[in-house]
Amino acid sequence: REAELAARKALKSKVEMAARREADQLLARREAEEPEQLIAAKQALASAAPMRARADVGTCAICNEAITARHAKRLPCGHTFHFVCIDNFHSRKMHEERNMDL
Repeated sequence: REAELAARKALKSKVEMAARREADQLLARREAEEPEQLIAAKQALASAAPMRARADVGTCAICNEAITARHAKRLPCGHTFHFVCIDNFHSRKMHEERNMDL
């Protein structure tokens, strides 16, 4: 009985070691095939760093502060504002002045 248990443990150990080796080889192969951009993106995600630089789009004509692309709202005429600034401006214009023109 003890010999059978020892044989099972040895077999289990062999199988686990082979599985670990196979997994390590697979991971190494995948890492070797990944493009550098993908590796950099994964590292940026892991470190919570932004993947793209924040580009300034210009200056908001309402508040006179710099606008990042993430917070920009471009109107059909080509002017760019902060979302909050232009939304507040239009709301105020509609409610106070009763004017629906952009």
